[in-house]
Amino acid sequence: MSTITSFLSLSLIGLSFMLPNLQGKNVAELASSQDVSEVRLRMVPINVQPGPKHEPYRVCNNPLFKILVTNNSNSEIRVLMFDTYYQNRPQLYKEGKLIPYRRDTAKLVESKDRDPVTIISIRGFMLEPATTEELDALKLTDWYGPLLPGSYKLINRHRFAISGSWSAESEELLFEVLEQDC
Repeated sequence: MSTITSFLSLSLIGLSFMLPNLQGKNVAELASSQDVSEVRLRMVPINVQPGPKHEPYRVCNNPLFKILVTNNSNSEIRVLMFDTYYQNRPQLYKEGKLIPYRRDTAKLVESKDRDPVTIISIRGFMLEPATTEELDALKLTDWYGPLLPGSYKLINRHRFAISGSWSAESEELLFEVLEQDC
């Protein structure tokens, strides 16, 4: 048995005890991809009051965003959370130009994609049809470093399973980084 298979077996067996809805499912079933075509992602800044409709959020230079996941399908979706750098692919644009990840973050993301065995913690829940739950949080400074004042657009994709397919892109989130440090 390969190292990753052994790791997944132990992790997912432990997960089935923590999540009653997952009991009775075998390891292969839990580790496999599922259809996430009806899942939608949305991001919202944490600790920021929304401004007028259709106005970008106004945030400090170290914004934190919660990721919300909505299940628009007729069946429950298994949501596993295990590594933000493996599961998320934010795309941040400043005034229309894509910003690259910090060098160390880009290397980390590449290593996670190449070798997901470095994932050490798995938690999760079952997302019922027509419901929305908080999935994770994105601290953009971890991905991009401090943000300079200006207008930004943030999009994210999410992977719900190890070696799983990517979700559709999230709704665009428009925000403006303020001049002052908050």
